[in-house]
Amino acid sequence: MDLNKTIAMPFSYRLFHKKILHCMNIQSQSINF
Repeated sequence: MDLNKTIAMPFSYRLFHKKILHCMNIQSQSINF
């Protein structure tokens, strides 16, 4: 098991998750207004 991968994966996943949430937030705002 590569230690670098175990450290990098959750970080990149969190970054990806943030982008998804941000995009969803923008979409919901554009729907509301």
